[in-house]
Amino acid sequence: MICSGGLATYCADAQATADLLRTHDVVVVAGNVEERLSVGVKHCGCGFNEGSACDVLASSRYDHAGHTIYKETNCWMGSLPHIATFTMSRAHLAVAHGGVTQTNRSIFPATPDEDLRRELQLSGTDGVIAEHSKKRHSRQVDSQLWHNAGAISMPANDRTLRLWYSVVTPGSDSIYIKI
Repeated sequence: MICSGGLATYCADAQATADLLRTHDVVVVAGNVEERLSVGVKHCGCGFNEGSACDVLASSRYDHAGHTIYKETNCWMGSLPHIATFTMSRAHLAVAHGGVTQTNRSIFPATPDEDLRRELQLSGTDGVIAEHSKKRHSRQVDSQLWHNAGAISMPANDRTLRLWYSVVTPGSDSIYIKI
């Protein structure tokens, strides 16, 4: 199991969530949440307009998480890798929170091929699994895969309260992704 980050906000019990993942040896990559909380910054850095609903909500979520996470957990979050890789059915894949080049980068279905190609090439893998945009989708650029798994932590902007995750299953000579 691999967690693509973003585990400490959204008004959850951030400490209990981190404890649960650590107890079960889940591989966790740093998202912008872990990256910023580990250095004491109480904002996501996503560029929301000051005073907007997203800005106010992000600030309050970070404030809540910042007051409830133990210092030791902050240190752990600061030590998390930004990318984790694994090989399944001869496919070498990377897991990142947002983009390969920027933790809080959102990759959407309409992201231009040139931008996606650069992210994929920099990964040095056959494909990337990420989630920061919360919008689940898969795309192939040249021979590389970009898959956005969605997010368990926050609903996508799809007018529902559903939460998303993906299951990657090995096949005899390829992988299968169930969303």
